[in-house]
Amino acid sequence: MDSIPESAASMLQRHPAPALTVEEVRTLLHGGPGAATANGEALLRELRRRPDLLMVLEVPPRRWAGAGPRSWVLARRSGDREARRALTGILRASLRHLGEQLDPDSALALARWERLVREEGRIRQALSRRRPPPAPGSGS
Repeated sequence: MDSIPESAASMLQRHPAPALTVEEVRTLLHGGPGAATANGEALLRELRRRPDLLMVLEVPPRRWAGAGPRSWVLARRSGDREARRALTGILRASLRHLGEQLDPDSALALARWERLVREEGRIRQALSRRRPPPAPGSGS
């Protein structure tokens, strides 16, 4: 049986988003928001035990940003070349790489990265709504 960090890393590698909040990871790992789970701090401790698989980014308190997520979890880069070839895969891989390079003590760097993650989600949604190109020979 996979450990919690291994399960989380596997889930994050398959997830369309480059990173998830710790609450989103907990919900996906345990089957829904109503499931009986460990608290967020216990999950964070468990995830931090495998820095080779996962990176936890702690967002410092920010008065100007409201009550946003306090922790983000991202999977370390995978060897999946096919996923990186697609536009969304490139965006996701880029944001994961940026997250790995962040100075964890820089509130500004974390805020900028968080804004990029949110924007990537909007781009992914827009791309999924985009109409496919016409089939060859369809006359359009």
